Amino acid sequence: MSKINCQQKICFIGLGTMGGYIAKNIKQQYSDISVYDSAASKRDEFVQLGWDFKTNVALSAEKADIVFTILPTSSIVAEVIFEADQDGNSVINSVSKNCLFIDMTTGSIEDLFALKDKLDKKGHRLIDAPVGRSPREARIGKSLIMAGGEVSDIAQAKPIFETFADTIIHVGKVGLGLKLKLVNNYMA
Repeated sequence: MSKINCQQKICFIGLGTMGGYIAKNIKQQYSDISVYDSAASKRDEFVQLGWDFKTNVALSAEKADIVFTILPTSSIVAEVIFEADQDGNSVINSVSKNCLFIDMTTGSIEDLFALKDKLDKKGHRLIDAPVGRSPREARIGKSLIMAGGEVSDIAQAKPIFETFADTIIHVGKVGLGLKLKLVNNYMA
């Protein structure tokens, strides 16, 4: 297991079928994690578990060093990160400098590269790390991660990945994780 840097603030966005289990596993090792989901049922579930649930996604991402997203589509990921709320707040303007974004969404390659370009222009970094296996494995911390990104970014993320995955494969540059996941889904 890699050395854990508990000084990092983590924001996890998307508590659906896989995301909720993954966030709970991360919380076992990292106390400074905020979560967000637009579904009231997910907010209620996490509040009942004692999690501090912020009123909007920008507040959840405030001063985050690492932001995980696992959402239904890549276009939703971009909206959540870049669009301002009614008060003018956005995730992209709330995070720490040089934030590492980790997108676990099984989405669009074109949208992923557009996201990377926009993040690069804002001085942030991106890993694509789609999650494999089933919700059962996610619950028990035995997911599969196929990650695309810079070696140094993967090294920063690996201790967090190890809290919810027993197989972590760095497949190369950004985009290759998602491509491999799409091929894997097609073959299955």
